[in-house]
Amino acid sequence: TKQLYKLWNRLSSGSYFPPPVKEVEIPKKDGKVRQLGIPTIADRVAQEVEVEVVEE
Repeated sequence: TKQLYKLWNRLSSGSYFPPPVKEVEIPKKDGKVRQLGIPTIADRVAQEVEVEVVEE
């Protein structure tokens, strides 16, 4: 709950900056790798909030 309040505070004040994503390599069948960027939970919540605001 405390983390959500901090996130809401940053979003509403315009001072939210997403943290770096976690980089993960996923092997492909052809031997190459695919780079994925995994956002933090807080960033995923922030993205969902933005979607809700835009869709209203």
